[in-house]
Parts: sequence; structure tokens; C-alpha cells
Amino acid sequence: MNIKMFLLVIALSVMLAPAINAQKKNAPKKPIASDCNKAIKINLDKKAVYGPTVAPSGFGEIQEIKSNKKNDKYFFEEEHNSAWYCFNIKTDGTIALTITPLNPKDDYDFILFKYTDSCFCKNIVKSKIIPVRTNISRTGLGGTVITGLSNNEVNLFFCAGKGKPFSKSLDVKKGEKYYLVLDNVYQNGDGHSIEIGYEREASISGIVLNEANKPFKAEVILEDQKGNEVEKTISDSITGKYSFNAFLFVNTNYNIVYLQDSSFVKITAIKSENLVKNNFKLEDIRIVLPKLRKGAKYTMDAINFYPGSTEPLSSAYSSMKSLLRLMKKNPK
Repeated sequence: MNIKMFLLVIALSVMLAPAINAQKKNAPKKPIASDCNKAIKINLDKKAVYGPTVAPSGFGEIQEIKSNKKNDKYFFEEEHNSAWYCFNIKTDGTIALTITPLNPKDDYDFILFKYTDSCFCKNIVKSKIIPVRTNISRTGLGGTVITGLSNNEVNLFFCAGKGKPFSKSLDVKKGEKYYLVLDNVYQNGDGHSIEIGYEREASISGIVLNEANKPFKAEVILEDQKGNEVEKTISDSITGKYSFNAFLFVNTNYNIVYLQDSSFVKITAIKSENLVKNNFKLEDIRIVLPKLRKGAKYTMDAINFYPGSTEPLSSAYSSMKSLLRLMKKNPK
């Protein structure tokens, strides 16, 4: 690897690593409530985002969850550093959830309860209410610190220890109310961000070609705006075609990244309005990947920065990650 390329790779790596958390750390942090009876209300329309928050510290005035078995799939062994939230369901559907720690070293577990009556919080203390979803497994498995609910998962509950970061999404009805409690097992941790929204299955297909308009084998990766992988496939080497189904947040934009080691990266923006307009079915997306040539100039999609700042917009993460990977694969 020549010195110019080496320096460029290092620079991009340095920019990308802190950038992912920079906006969260610089933004004013939202409050949390560590007790059930003071739960923060989240206004859930089609999608709600809450955070970044201050760090939970302790279990509040009441330790609602305690004295449970270590391998219990329904409850934490005990609350450590907790945050309680509640939200009302305004329309029938399927809800998904993502919980993102501000510090990747933190380990957030969660329990989701369906509200019953005015004795709800007291009955939580008495362990009289069984959760509808939990995930108490260690985060960080599979290269992610994010946890939550997704229709791509089949398990409703995960107990402590080895498991998967996501549990299955939840079918809900208008008028229902839910309580969500998060618990960070580590002291002196950081806060988190929460996304709750309705989820729909999308069907996406297309074709990848080379410069000669010949079918091309390439990686096709669906990512969210933070650069997290949602779904991945490979286009057929004979036909160039690809297709996949994925469960996506309503009112959310995504990117499709096309990668091939000897070609320049391409990114297609998947806008939420286009998904809705086409009833969550996108077909015949045609992509031509230009061959990498020494000395050639290429236009990189969607690397934009805040005005007067070196901090990239969150929408730039997919492009930056893809470019970094391409440079590492092609050091010369």
C-alpha cells in the first residue's frame, strides 16, 4: 500500500469511528425515569425516536424487578441501572424496536410489558405480570451492540448469557398500552437511544451489470441510515439478478450498497415515500458498477457534512464504510 493510500485509509477510519456517536454525544441528552410509576411517555405515531438520553444510574426509588433466577427468560436477575418508558398504540400493526447504547461497551437488556390496570406497577413488583417480549442476552454478539425487536427473529424471549440481540417483533392493536424497561448491567455507563415504529415487509429486486452491460456478481447489502446491516444477498453471476425480503420501519429511509472488489461502489437510496407509493415492493432496480482503473475519477454518493464542520451526516455512514472497505481491498 503506498503512503498516500495508507494515509487516506487511516484518515477515513479515524473519521468514521467517532462520527457514529458524535451526534449523540453532542446533542442535549433527554431525561430518563428509573421507576415504573414515573415512566417517560413516548408519543408513538408511525415512528418515535427518543434519545440520546442521560445515563441510567441505579434502580430509582423502587427496585421493581429483583430476586430472579439468573437464567430466567422473563425477568432480569435484578434491576441495576434502569430506565422506564410507556407508549400507547394508535393503530393496528406490528411494532419493531431498536435500542442503541451510546457506549458500545454497555450491555442493555430490556423487558416489554402489556399494561393491565391501575395496579400495574404494584403488580410488577409482585411479579404478577408476565412480559410479552424480553431480551436479556449479552449484546455485542454478531458484531452489534444494538438490541430490540425485529420480525427477522423468531424467538420471543432470550435469557441471560449467549443468545441473539433481537427478539421477535410484536403484533399490536389500537388502544393497547405498553411499558418498556431497559437495564444496563454496568455501573458508570452511558445513555441510549430508542426507536419504536411500525414494521412492514418489503420486497426488493433488481439487476447488477458491469460497464459492458453484462450480468455481474456482487454483494447487495441493505443498510439503515446508520450503516447497520439489515439484509444481504449476492446477485447471480449468470443473470445479475437479486431479490430479497426484509422487514423495515415505516417512515424510514434505507440504502442499498453494491460491492464488488474490482469495481467502484454504488449506493441506491431507498426513500420511505417510494416504499409507501409502491406498496413496499421495489422491482427492476438497475445498477451498473464501473470498473476500477488506476488514475480514474469516480463520484461517491451521499458523503455530506454538517455546514462548517468535519462531522458527517448520519446518511453518509453507508458511503464512508463502503469506501473504506473498497480502499482496503484495493490498496494500490
